[in-house]
Amino acid sequence: MKSNQIILSICIPTYNRPDLLQRALASVSDNAPSEAQNVEIIISDNSTNNESEAIVDEFKKTWPGTVLYRHNQPGLPRIENQNQAISMASGEWIQVLHDDDFLLPDGLPKIITDLINTSSSDRVLLFGVHVVDPNNQVLRTHTYKHNQFFPPPVALQRLLSNSSMVRMPAILIHRDAYAEIGLFESGYAGKEDFLIYIRLFSTYGLRVLPSVTCAYYVHPGADSYAIFNEEAITILTGIFQKFVPQGLLPEHVLRRAQTRYFHQFILAGTYRRLRLGDRIGARKVIDLFKMPEIRKLGLSPRWALIRLVFTAACLGAKDRKATQS
Repeated sequence: MKSNQIILSICIPTYNRPDLLQRALASVSDNAPSEAQNVEIIISDNSTNNESEAIVDEFKKTWPGTVLYRHNQPGLPRIENQNQAISMASGEWIQVLHDDDFLLPDGLPKIITDLINTSSSDRVLLFGVHVVDPNNQVLRTHTYKHNQFFPPPVALQRLLSNSSMVRMPAILIHRDAYAEIGLFESGYAGKEDFLIYIRLFSTYGLRVLPSVTCAYYVHPGADSYAIFNEEAITILTGIFQKFVPQGLLPEHVLRRAQTRYFHQFILAGTYRRLRLGDRIGARKVIDLFKMPEIRKLGLSPRWALIRLVFTAACLGAKDRKATQS
């Protein structure tokens, strides 16, 4: 590897969360590898003040590699902010690290080592990730036992069967893949990542790596908390119908995968509300099973027991407004 070669671009879109941005940047600099000169950090800032810019200025004093910063005034739409950071990248591989996520100790050296050793034909890599709560407690860990390549049909089937398969900081995409299929498309109500993963997995397949390198932060202020609603179900249904390549998977395999995906998606949203003690909110989410497009998919044996338990947990929860009216 050449000393001046940028092997990794870490792209951080941010908006009015200076404390979280500081944590994300510290997670990069605190475990900077000897190859730091081969890593560039890109911040695309939608903030309405200069607090985040001041944090970036301090970060530049300690980071030995390249730092690119752009303050958008006026701010860009959320997806365009993310796309701008990606478009500024010059690295061979690109990682999107949202300002509320962070790298684990030794996460960056592990990433660099795996990037150096990965096959020249790989275009999409998925690392292990901790899912953490506001107390930094690990709720669960998504990882794989072995370094393994999934060809497009296998990668796509896994993606379409598991609504939590990919957590954004854990996936790295080769710049050539972005050049060929394009960046994130706006207008999909928080599921833009699912759409681009369909396109990537069905085109290039996926290599999974056992290294756990980053943390995905689950908290009420996260964008993902707002996506468990009827609009999301309608958009996801449209994505399945319009963007899943025809013929890559047998029809019965695709239908089973879709049934599992929506069950997991709805139950995940229900679980998040129940953990917060919001039984009314949980009831609204689990009632998404009543939508016609979900009902016609049928039951998922894999998720039947959890669905039953969560349904029981939501019994009796009523919207106060509805009760008063």
